[in-house]
Amino acid sequence: MSSIAKLSNGTLLQMGDGASPEVFTTIPEVMKISGPSVDFDLIDVSSHSSPDLFKEYIPGWSDGEVIAFQYNFRTSNTVHQNIRTNAYNATKTNFKVVFPDTPLNTVKSATYVKNNTPTADAGKQMLADGRLKVTGAPIWS
Repeated sequence: MSSIAKLSNGTLLQMGDGASPEVFTTIPEVMKISGPSVDFDLIDVSSHSSPDLFKEYIPGWSDGEVIAFQYNFRTSNTVHQNIRTNAYNATKTNFKVVFPDTPLNTVKSATYVKNNTPTADAGKQMLADGRLKVTGAPIWS
């Protein structure tokens, strides 16, 4: 049987402009993207009636968690400046991850830029690590 693996090159992280209709711009030089992940609370509903002395759970609220990414950072790049501005202003912004396959290859999330940390190690390129806190349910299309 052949593998269904797909090379991740070509995956895009895009930031919306908040207009109507919304236009998304690709964040240049992104090297790593993870998320959004989904986590949900488990509510302990164990009681004296629980069988075999094992705890019982039901699902509670879900959390879209974060989209984490790393990119080659340029202080003069307008898109990179917009990420920083959104972080300082606590601006809710739509982001999309576009995977290089079809169907259902795009996930859009309303987020806040929770973290945007530039690094400048001697002898290496300038990098930045970003974390986008998802608010509400991510939408796959």
